[in-house]
Amino acid sequence: MKSHAPSLIAVLLMLTSIPIGCRPASGPTLEKAEKAYRDGHYLQAHNDAKELRVLLRGAQRERASYLAGISAYRMGDDGQAIALLSPLVQNADRTIAGRSASTLGLIYYDRGEDRRALEAFRTATAKLTGDEMAWCHFYIAVIQQKMGWWSNARSNLTTAYSQASDNGLLRMIRQRQGYHAFTVQAGAYRNKGIADQRARLLTGKAQSIGLGSPRVIPSTDASGGRLYLVQVGRFNDYSQAHSARHKLGAEELIVSPIP
Repeated sequence: MKSHAPSLIAVLLMLTSIPIGCRPASGPTLEKAEKAYRDGHYLQAHNDAKELRVLLRGAQRERASYLAGISAYRMGDDGQAIALLSPLVQNADRTIAGRSASTLGLIYYDRGEDRRALEAFRTATAKLTGDEMAWCHFYIAVIQQKMGWWSNARSNLTTAYSQASDNGLLRMIRQRQGYHAFTVQAGAYRNKGIADQRARLLTGKAQSIGLGSPRVIPSTDASGGRLYLVQVGRFNDYSQAHSARHKLGAEELIVSPIP
């Protein structure tokens, strides 16, 4: 089952306020399917919505398609989510179109298909407003930073900040605005001695492949506690850092953005 920041899911995958209108006299209804989705019963919501796609027409059928698509996404069925949501990107209802595009952006982002994710998020920004638009600009910026397009990323982060009202999102944007490169991180330790030891163990390998000596960087965790980060190298884009991580050969190493 897919899981992103709760605020992102709440904003991008919320159900739009479209009147239910006509519906079958018995069996599943959009109201029941939407309630199942809100309660986290994604399989039920998906199955009911797919049945309603056959029974309903016009805007209500598209509404059911959207619900089936986001339910498939939450269940981790990317293929079905893409099939259901892709036609809705051109929907006359800008909210359904924008949220369908933003969900496709999340799918492609999770799959590492960055250029397709960029296209989907850009499409969504033209249809959404407020925090929903801001989240899309934020993800565009994250992808652009991975690609080394730092100037473009700064522009999208500025736009995201101007549109956002959610405090969590604003905090994430400010953090991202402070990043200008990537590094390979070999650990985060509360004990500096252990961090220094980890750096020494990596020194020979790092120097042999031209990355220089590992460094120990003082930092803090989310609660303000002291941490010491062991980092190797400084890279303009994610792919360079990922290649260095592979050469260093330790599974626990991660690529991390840095100031």
